Amino acid sequence: MSAGLPGLGLGGLFAVISALLAPLFELSRMRRGESSPDRWRQIWRQFFVAIAMVAVLNLTMLGALHLASALGLIATAPSGILAIPLAPVGITAGLLSVVLLGAKLAHGVREIVRALAARRASRSRGIGREPLPDSSQR
Repeated sequence: MSAGLPGLGLGGLFAVISALLAPLFELSRMRRGESSPDRWRQIWRQFFVAIAMVAVLNLTMLGALHLASALGLIATAPSGILAIPLAPVGITAGLLSVVLLGAKLAHGVREIVRALAARRASRSRGIGREPLPDSSQR
């Protein structure tokens, strides 16, 4: 079994995608008045680190493919500017989506179960019930 490419696993892909999308989410926080300059500095730092990670991975793959071509290990050198294998990235992104969706569903089910348990507990304590008629009032 192969360990795969570093940075293309679930954790690496989640970190890169999250860092690339962070400015969009921070814009909505800024509109609500919940943003700060410190948050923006952190977000831009992570955003540019994610861009650098993608660029370095691509340049490394391009260099490795050109070296393999020069050594005669593969027939032709890559002609494009993108050397990251998209099929494994797509499979990992799909798996990441399934994991995140499963976590959100589990969280939603947990909240529903908690709400039902709280409702059941409040009913058993008599909260929300009509008081029983007192037999001495007849």
